[in-house]
Amino acid sequence: MIKSKHPVRDKVASLSTTNNYYNFKGDFIRAIDDVLEEFGWTTGDCDLYGDNGRQTVNVVLKDERGNLVEEVGQVILSWYRMPSGRYEMTCYLS
Repeated sequence: MIKSKHPVRDKVASLSTTNNYYNFKGDFIRAIDDVLEEFGWTTGDCDLYGDNGRQTVNVVLKDERGNLVEEVGQVILSWYRMPSGRYEMTCYLS
């Protein structure tokens, strides 16, 4: 699992602490993946169905070819579709 003092935790958490709202849930996943990419990781498969919910998604190490090698942790996602139609999204790593 991802250690509590690992720098990726603060970077991913900062995505949830801003006042950003997302037009699409995938926009938030891409923002998470951009941060994880710095460490050679990516999110595994995730399907965020519905206007609100919560899902746990694996964080996976990639090898030099981009193949998914092993699970290194998890990201817990929650989302809520606001009356404006945009999504409020939060996440944390474990």
